[in-house]
Amino acid sequence: MLAPTIPEDEAKRMAALHSLDLLFTPSEERFDRITRLASKFLGTPISVVSLVADKCQWFKSAQGLNATETPREISFCGHAILGDETFVVENATQDSRFADNPLVTADPNIRSYAGQPLHTEDGHRVGTLCVIDRIPRTFTPEQLEVLRDLAALVETELQRGQLSDTQRLLLRERDELRRKVAIDELTRTWSRAAIMELLDAELARAKRGMPMCVAMVDADHFKKVNDTYGHQAGDVVLVEIAKRIRRAVREFDAVGRYGGEEFMVVLSNCNVEAANRVCERIRGFVAHDPIVTLAGQLSASVSIGLAEGDSEHDYVESIVGAADAALYRAKANGRNRVEVDGASMQSLLIIGDDPEIGALVSAFVKPLGYSCEHATAFEQLKASHAKTPTVIVIDLMMRDGDGIKVLGYLGEQRSRAGILLLGGMSNNLLLAEEIARAKGLRVIGVLSKPFTRSELEGVLRREERVQALDVTRKPTNPMITEDELQRAIVEKQFVLYYQPRIDIKTGAATGVEVLLRWKHPVHGLLLPDKFVSQAESWKLIDGLTWAVTDSAFYHAKMFSARCWNPTLVFSASTSFLRNDKLPDMLWARAKAAEILPARIIVEITGSAVINVDAAVLDTLAQLKSKGFGLSVDAFGLGFAVLPQLEHIPANEIKIDKKFVRMMHRDPGASMIAHKTIDFGHGLSMKVVATGVDTRQQLKILRELNCDLAQGYLFSPPMLVEDFIAWHETPEWWNASV
Repeated sequence: MLAPTIPEDEAKRMAALHSLDLLFTPSEERFDRITRLASKFLGTPISVVSLVADKCQWFKSAQGLNATETPREISFCGHAILGDETFVVENATQDSRFADNPLVTADPNIRSYAGQPLHTEDGHRVGTLCVIDRIPRTFTPEQLEVLRDLAALVETELQRGQLSDTQRLLLRERDELRRKVAIDELTRTWSRAAIMELLDAELARAKRGMPMCVAMVDADHFKKVNDTYGHQAGDVVLVEIAKRIRRAVREFDAVGRYGGEEFMVVLSNCNVEAANRVCERIRGFVAHDPIVTLAGQLSASVSIGLAEGDSEHDYVESIVGAADAALYRAKANGRNRVEVDGASMQSLLIIGDDPEIGALVSAFVKPLGYSCEHATAFEQLKASHAKTPTVIVIDLMMRDGDGIKVLGYLGEQRSRAGILLLGGMSNNLLLAEEIARAKGLRVIGVLSKPFTRSELEGVLRREERVQALDVTRKPTNPMITEDELQRAIVEKQFVLYYQPRIDIKTGAATGVEVLLRWKHPVHGLLLPDKFVSQAESWKLIDGLTWAVTDSAFYHAKMFSARCWNPTLVFSASTSFLRNDKLPDMLWARAKAAEILPARIIVEITGSAVINVDAAVLDTLAQLKSKGFGLSVDAFGLGFAVLPQLEHIPANEIKIDKKFVRMMHRDPGASMIAHKTIDFGHGLSMKVVATGVDTRQQLKILRELNCDLAQGYLFSPPMLVEDFIAWHETPEWWNASV
């Protein structure tokens, strides 16, 4: 293989290239349309706008090629920029310069190549417009003339700075490595960390009077594409959707991959009416034509949630939450549609005799799209509740204990509204929550006074997401038969989700909790509480648990292949733990999968600990002796489970999310969290806090010397592919926390 030589004017050439502000930037539609034309007119599967940098060639635009760069020393374009004429290779396998080139002997299997050098205004050759085929071919003079004409169009675009001011500023503040990290390799859009940084900058401009909007764009039924046609087809769909989004937006708008199949579009200098038109263009462009994959032509559509940056959404979490809630409404209302934040008014009923609290709640929630009504006495409740509000806010500090009376009435009426409880520091909010749940009410949040706008907004946004999901779910209590469950185990209808556990001191993802879901062919995705108890009663729990274990061990090998060896936390039922052969069987499976027992943690519930028997204790002792870890999930039992831990050889204990959520407001919850941590450390256990959703919760846990944290602050539960992508996302810790 012959490596390309370095031009004599290399220093000036590189200076000219850097002055364009295009190197290591996302793909742009203005270049994509030219590479599409090149492939179409010259009949090649691959066409590229390549910028030849110091050590690599960067693909500013590419058709038919997934890579974003290749080393300069093996590039064909490195040879092409050495002269002004079109550089042509008709059969690379017969050309001594390229016959053993890895781009020829392996993917993309180049056989023929034609590259036209691209010049800056002062004549420096900074890259090429090239076409590539996987078969030997001779390019006609007419085809090469078309290539030169298209290259002239690229040269015109090179001189036009189309990125927004915030995008150019972000690039200029980054060195070459950090520029590359800012690009999503698959879709050639901004990475999540970069698009969030751009959003923050645009929001700062919005505070100075510049209008802007954010759109969250989610591919509809994408999981079905992956499950049915494979992840390679799924990748093709994502790449094409990204291209169509870029085609639909304005050239200075920023497009980023927010995560999985979700994109974020930051629309600068744009009011909500104009942004809505752009979003409709995106929706139309994606749905207009099928996407061609190796599995065939696949239809695609997107759901879009749109929010405007204004005085109510002047920080990142607020506007993303608003756009995300609108996105969930779009999905709930049938998908393939655009929903605008605040366009769908929801109703909220405030029950309490303090007019200041009523006015405060009303002022906070009306900008979020809620109509408000205030019932100041219990007698007014019946008339107000008859209107079926979406959310009921109850101030427990009413005179004569009417707050508890209200809970009783709502329970009798079987109210399905989301219940938000307000109380003072002296109120036992946890007790009130338990009373409400005991009466069958759906408690969506508990806040102590004084509360902030962001706290109230956070509760309501979570409720909007839950309601949107509930619309699309199957019945909540499906009838499951023994034959169905047995068939599901055999046919591997179960899927695993993973949620990371974060070392609070270092910020490292040191472990994952393995979460089971049943992808039922009729009832949709089912949580364990819908089928695990049946599996136990039908004696199918062993087969189900081993199926989960085998899948998780397979995924663990995928983690190890990426030089990451997290602990795996499995939940085990009491009946499964009574199997005296369990320790030997688990050890054998771990050995076969080449997984050290220390990486495997078996989790038991607090209720199982309280009712532990000799058979379970014997199994736990054997597991511990073989090197496996043991975890106790307190499951909201608080102090009740602690005395039993002295008899359990556990390595760690969990603090339930109920106490984590309330510990900064409720003294009782704070005391339980504090004592659990002290008790666990006294028994040489690590303590894991679950349900960590806010920075404030994380700060308190760090001050209490808690060891590990798990919750939506870091990541929701994810399928293994999404989880690996999340873990490999640069700067994910800073982006999350």
